[in-house]
Amino acid sequence: MKIIGIDEAGRGPAIGPMIMAGVLYDDMTEDRLKSLGVRDSKKLSSRRRELLEPQIKESVMRYWIAEISVSLIDRKNLNTLELEAAASIIREADAETVFLDVPVAENSRYKFVDRLRKAIQKDIPIVAKSHADDIFPCVSAASILAKVERDRLISSLHSIYGDFGSGYPGDIKTQVFISEWYRYPEIIRKRWQPVRDVIVRKGKIMIVGGRDTGKTEFAKELVNIGIKKGLAVGVLDLDPGQSHIGPPGTLGFGVADKRIRRLEQISPLLTFPVFSLSPSGCEGRILTGIEWFKKKVPQVDLLIIDTSGYIRDLNFKRSKIKLINPDSVVFIEHKRELDELKKGLGTIIYSIPVYEGVRKKSRSSRKAFRIKSKG
Repeated sequence: MKIIGIDEAGRGPAIGPMIMAGVLYDDMTEDRLKSLGVRDSKKLSSRRRELLEPQIKESVMRYWIAEISVSLIDRKNLNTLELEAAASIIREADAETVFLDVPVAENSRYKFVDRLRKAIQKDIPIVAKSHADDIFPCVSAASILAKVERDRLISSLHSIYGDFGSGYPGDIKTQVFISEWYRYPEIIRKRWQPVRDVIVRKGKIMIVGGRDTGKTEFAKELVNIGIKKGLAVGVLDLDPGQSHIGPPGTLGFGVADKRIRRLEQISPLLTFPVFSLSPSGCEGRILTGIEWFKKKVPQVDLLIIDTSGYIRDLNFKRSKIKLINPDSVVFIEHKRELDELKKGLGTIIYSIPVYEGVRKKSRSSRKAFRIKSKG
């Protein structure tokens, strides 16, 4: 009987890719793996794993190594990425039984297995357990291949970017490295909480992106991080069409005094009428409003500026950024569509890809939000 074991390495780090590995062999090979001392890679020294890697590859019928890049991890759900990689390996392996370490909680295990079975389009036994790499030799072997490959990749990244440690958030070297992650965005997982925490410091943070890129949700996240850090947090809402602080057709400012679930929970202290639901055609009025807020907004530790999704006029966006003069700008993009706007800003720039889970708003839902905002 042909069986396949699948496991990953590098699910939790804030730096670098995740590696998925699979090993295929018949049940006669299992005793061979046991005699080699194959077990959970976390219980083996790096030297021992390196010695076992070629022996495992020689012992099994086939093996697979799949790299899940940082760019994918930033854009998609990690459980989905792991499921897709596992399904691809299983389909190619044509095994009779699958063993794998599940990345989900026990109460979600059966749902994950059902999704995996649909993805492989084949009704075969799937044994999915937490800590499977400590139970089944085939999964242990896969975990070793994955771990050795990831260590190899991290070593190559060290030679390019310097020693950032293991890449795990608990590592002091890693913490120091991600404190300036805007310098190396290509290897930093930008959705990880410790990475987001680094963005929040005293000063002004401006969020820029097109429609339905998750700007407002990101602003809420920064508010809550600031509150957790004990900062006095203010929010300047520059989206007249979907205003969360103040009525539709206005720009608004408010101060958050506790954690929030929505920006609308922040009461407006100052509002400036734009008399339009769209920035188009009233750009001058919005710039005048920003000048007005600069004189009226009270002192706060952290000022978060949420903007509209109007990006057709990059000169207008550039004028807003120059007027506000933020300490950092977060660009949330699909495909680097705002690169031209980043040039010559003279501020810290954080580039974040749009997450697939961001919900797109229809015209009707936008209209319903405005009606609700009017009270």
